[in-house]
Amino acid sequence: MKCIVLLALLVVAANTRFICPSDLSTFQCFETAPGVPMCLTDYTWVCGNCGVKWAYCEAKADGVNNPPIKTSDAVCAGTPKPQC
Repeated sequence: MKCIVLLALLVVAANTRFICPSDLSTFQCFETAPGVPMCLTDYTWVCGNCGVKWAYCEAKADGVNNPPIKTSDAVCAGTPKPQC
């Protein structure tokens, strides 16, 4: 039984990219990839995982269900905008 519960939790976690607060004014994030540009599927870009999480949560708040995100391997700080 424990294995089934653990497997179900793992499937839910894999399908949920980020857990977003219901009120974005309470948004908090611990940055694990500072300065790394992330290209969003609408061809805009943000720096770091927190930027990606913010864009994802903002899109979910606007009604977009599970917006996909792709990443770039360039560095944000002091570099030109990545080609998205």
